[in-house]
Amino acid sequence: MSEKLTPKHEQGGDGGKEKLKLSAEQKAEKSELKTENKAEREAKIEHTKEKIEKSLDRQARPEAQHDTSERAKVESDQPKLVGRRERDMAFQKAMKDVRSQLSPAQRSFSRLAHAKPVEVVSEFLEETVYRPSFLWGGVIGGLLIGGGLMAVAYLQGYRLSGTEIIFGLFAGGIVGILVEFLFRGRRRSQ
Repeated sequence: MSEKLTPKHEQGGDGGKEKLKLSAEQKAEKSELKTENKAEREAKIEHTKEKIEKSLDRQARPEAQHDTSERAKVESDQPKLVGRRERDMAFQKAMKDVRSQLSPAQRSFSRLAHAKPVEVVSEFLEETVYRPSFLWGGVIGGLLIGGGLMAVAYLQGYRLSGTEIIFGLFAGGIVGILVEFLFRGRRRSQ
């Protein structure tokens, strides 16, 4: 089949017949390959159709639907419990990944900022002094209480020490937290 074909005038009398024979044989081989490929493709298509029909039959059965819905219900009812140890390990892994991308100075500051004692103090302050209600209450209280005391002292001729505004900040902050808890309790009861 790898025979070189030459033009008709260079070939002898039999060369043209051989060329026709080769091309006829080649055509026959190609048609056989096409029919084999076509048959294989049709077989694959039939096989795929059968698989799809079987899966649809399984889904259509009522006991199969009940079984899968029951499993899904049981799985959704049981939350995945993650313990303190798993959370700490995940946190340490995340911190290690992030610190690997930081410069040495940033890495050392990150270690300091995320040290256990610093985090405990930070979380405590976050829940108390750094609450928005405490801060807003402190600002308002500092202005009203401190400003009021200063105005009264000025009018009466007293001299103040300067701690009045600090007292006003803390008093206003405590009032702010109390107001927040009152509103939160009222929302829960409604």
